[in-house]
Amino acid sequence: MISIADISEASATEFVKSVLSLYHGPCVKIRINPGNNEYTVSKQLLCRDSEYFQAMFTGEFKEKQEQTAILEEVEGVVSAQSLEALLQWIYIRRVKFNVEVPEDQISAAIELARFADMCTVACLEFQMAQQIKEILKTNPHPKPVTGKYVNRNTYCLTTEHIRSATFLPEGHAVRQVLAAASAEGFFRDKNHKFKEEVQAYPTFGADVLQEVRKALDTLNVVDYGATVEGSISGERVRINWVYDY
Repeated sequence: MISIADISEASATEFVKSVLSLYHGPCVKIRINPGNNEYTVSKQLLCRDSEYFQAMFTGEFKEKQEQTAILEEVEGVVSAQSLEALLQWIYIRRVKFNVEVPEDQISAAIELARFADMCTVACLEFQMAQQIKEILKTNPHPKPVTGKYVNRNTYCLTTEHIRSATFLPEGHAVRQVLAAASAEGFFRDKNHKFKEEVQAYPTFGADVLQEVRKALDTLNVVDYGATVEGSISGERVRINWVYDY
């Protein structure tokens, strides 16, 4: 059997032999309330990837009898958007959100990461973390002509992103990428963008310190100062300068 991580890389022959049968019946239904959005899903695919739904549809619960799961909306976690994205990933191992604004894309990725964590779906967290990293990398803070340039990696991040991610478990890849984005500003200037959030959300503050430590492991002292490797850009960053020209 092809592993979860290898499905998208499987050859056509491997796919037909090991995966295709999972796309057939039986099917179950998932409903999101309020709104009554209902989705018909392959039971085998769903239960293969989610211990949460496996317990629902194979355990001693009413969902097993009715073959229908009803989920209530939870802000920042359970929504039609997060369920649809989860189903897309379960079927084809990729996710494309129906939003264009970078901040909204990050919000959708964090919401999906929290929903996937609730549903005990493995592997998806790393794809969401990578998506967020690419958004931050391709949408940096506009570089000023002169003056401080310490928040380039956090231009698209908001306080709500930070707050929402704190509900993810310790060591989660999405938490790590948000902290990594904030680390550069943290060690370059005391007035970095999320100085208040570091205090208000202790788990975020701890994550940032972990990322600072990782960055300092790449420390290199040169004639014009000290540099570390930027975890988002991958470029060398001067840590004792807040002015870049």
